[in-house]
Amino acid sequence: MENSTDEEELIQPCMSIRPADLGAFRERIRNAAVNAGVSHERLGDLTLAASELMSNACEHGVRACVAIVRVGKLIELRVTNTASPGSVPPPSAWSFPAPESATGRGLAVVGAVADATRVTWNHNRVTVSAAFSVQ
Repeated sequence: MENSTDEEELIQPCMSIRPADLGAFRERIRNAAVNAGVSHERLGDLTLAASELMSNACEHGVRACVAIVRVGKLIELRVTNTASPGSVPPPSAWSFPAPESATGRGLAVVGAVADATRVTWNHNRVTVSAAFSVQ
């Protein structure tokens, strides 16, 4: 992620996510990213990451939201989910899916398409940030 001295510019405020609204959110995220200068080549990656992170947040959290922030030459997609206190284990306790599992690869997909990722954990809140360079 960018240097901590870079100023942040909020591009899309945190929007609450519900599973029924994921399609509309993908379109809003895509439009905000285009307006922020994300290249056409990276737009598919950002949209895929947004979809994976928002789906994960809806599946594993009680309350989820997504925001887009410009940090220097990066656009960060930040997805936060909040669950019941103590119900979210630290990332070090998360496990990888078995090869035959149909689910559980969302963070690996995001890590493969983003320029940088970060997971911030605090007992009942997890924020996953995925950064994409602006060309």
